[in-house]
Amino acid sequence: MVAGLGAGLAGAAATAAASGAPDPERLFAVASVVGGVAGSFAVLPLGSAIAAAGADGMFLFMVVATAVVAPLLRGLPAPASAAAGAAPRIRRAGAASLVLAGFFLFALGQNAVWAFTERIAKDLGIDVETMAMILAVTNLLGLAGAGGAALLGLRVGRRVPLLGSVAVTMVATAFLVEARGIGGFVAANLFWALGFFFAMPYFLGTLATLDDRGRWAAIGTGLASVGAALGPAAAGLVLAEQGYGPLLGLVLACGGVAVALLAPVLTRLDKESALLAAGEA
Repeated sequence: MVAGLGAGLAGAAATAAASGAPDPERLFAVASVVGGVAGSFAVLPLGSAIAAAGADGMFLFMVVATAVVAPLLRGLPAPASAAAGAAPRIRRAGAASLVLAGFFLFALGQNAVWAFTERIAKDLGIDVETMAMILAVTNLLGLAGAGGAALLGLRVGRRVPLLGSVAVTMVATAFLVEARGIGGFVAANLFWALGFFFAMPYFLGTLATLDDRGRWAAIGTGLASVGAALGPAAAGLVLAEQGYGPLLGLVLACGGVAVALLAPVLTRLDKESALLAAGEA
């Protein structure tokens, strides 16, 4: 419990720090890639620590990893508005509320299916070991989505990348639910990972745009975690009564409402950015 609380606080602090960057979408994307790659490399030593000392080994590994990265904290920037001596930029609570609600629904819908991936794999005749390998590889490859977000940045604004990636994850979950073999299972998980990791930097970057101190973004990560936690419960209710068909309906409904909530905010922010760029030109 203490470790989980600490991880949550550290994540919120990191999100808040990144929100003050000139291009938060790109920074969040780079952080996703670095964190994903580091996590992949950490699997082997973590497994060895657990094999050698059980839970004590796991916590010892966490202590050592924390000690290794702790010196990097000195490089964290001061909040943008504080560093500039300006008032903090917190604006448009209504717009932020729409983005937060969309983020929550997106996380709920995606995790509703993700939590039952093992069951879907079992129904397709895929054993647990093969499924675990598929998920590990597809999630690692999915980091290319975050890499794409880092390269794209805001060249085409926020609306097209974010709504497009939400649509990709919705289609991928539909294919996952309707998969008929291991090939479909692999492809659906790969496209889901690409869309998910592409979307996350734009969700957080949009919230950072509405508050460069990072409070909306930090709240967003918390709400997304709540949505992800509630997803399996919502899916379980649907599966218990009606099976995979209505589960797909749940996912599409969450994604559709999320798109409807996000679209007007993203459109307005893109227009403001275009006007600002024209004024500077």
